[in-house]
Amino acid sequence: MTWILLNLPLDQIPINEVLITCCQQSKIHHVKYIFHEVDNAQLDIKGAFVQACRVVPKDIILFHKLKEVELNHLMIVDYLFKMKDDKESYLSLVVNEIFEKKKSDIILYFLQAGYCMNTHMKNILIEACRYGQVQLVQWILGNVEHKDLDIKSAFLEACNGMIYVGRKKPFLKNHFDTNKLVCVAIMWHFIQDVHFFEIDTILKTITKTKLCMSSSDSDVYYIDSDTESSSEVDLETWLLYIQNINQTMKCKFDSSVSITEENKN
Repeated sequence: MTWILLNLPLDQIPINEVLITCCQQSKIHHVKYIFHEVDNAQLDIKGAFVQACRVVPKDIILFHKLKEVELNHLMIVDYLFKMKDDKESYLSLVVNEIFEKKKSDIILYFLQAGYCMNTHMKNILIEACRYGQVQLVQWILGNVEHKDLDIKSAFLEACNGMIYVGRKKPFLKNHFDTNKLVCVAIMWHFIQDVHFFEIDTILKTITKTKLCMSSSDSDVYYIDSDTESSSEVDLETWLLYIQNINQTMKCKFDSSVSITEENKN
């Protein structure tokens, strides 16, 4: 693509096709070069923006490092989005698609830019927790009224990546990863109310998993021979920590109320 742009007359090549290809390949410098060298009135900016929003960076990981591609991808979306004043019309072309395809990086970009605020944040938070999308979870909890969110369901989704037990043949399902654990920690940071979390339910599941691991009966539920994952242990540690903190806060509150009552008497 670089050779084409530098060696062929730009007015003799299908420049909009080249622009869209550069957007799809997350080539931010090529995109900027085209806009600098070509009369912008000839460019299909809206079409390029739509294609940029549809890009899935992991699809081109063979050619670039993922983090670099993701950054360039967002830079292109941002660059094109700022080119026009009628941003709402631009956004209307892709908003349904980016939410249906759960493109968290693009969703977060538009939320931070002040758009899509009327979208169902309850569902977005649940999806973000399900896939361990830390930055999106943090933004929603920090910017959306908690009463408009389903914290319990989001918490359970974040915990659903733990090791599951199966019958006769051990297997792993959605191994609990670090990002989901971070989501749990972030939820506690913002909420700090144990009633919003199904902690006992998750702890019972972890306990059941441990018991199944120690069983030698092939007819009983058990898990992969990797034994307990460090993530599962970390999850249990975090949940017990939350319980202990909550109990400490409750004791302090009860003690304060008791002292107040005594002073009244």
